Amino acid sequence: MLKSLLVASILLSCVACESISDDDLPDGAIQTGDDMYMVPVGTPDSNGCQLYRAHSPGKMVPQVIFYRRADGTFVVNKAEAACMSS
Repeated sequence: MLKSLLVASILLSCVACESISDDDLPDGAIQTGDDMYMVPVGTPDSNGCQLYRAHSPGKMVPQVIFYRRADGTFVVNKAEAACMSS
């Protein structure tokens, strides 16, 4: 009995991890990896740069501000952001 209860709880927890839908994610979330997303923070700043934060429903993420490069990757250095003039 205990063994079957343990197996059932493991299976249910696995199903819960896999059932993340778009409705469960913050607005504007951009998937960057397995269970990893970048989410826009507020509106673009005075230079037109959109700020992003990392988000994951099941993983720990760094608590820093990110910017987006022209190639779509994310960086913490604002000088590398696509919105900045050279």
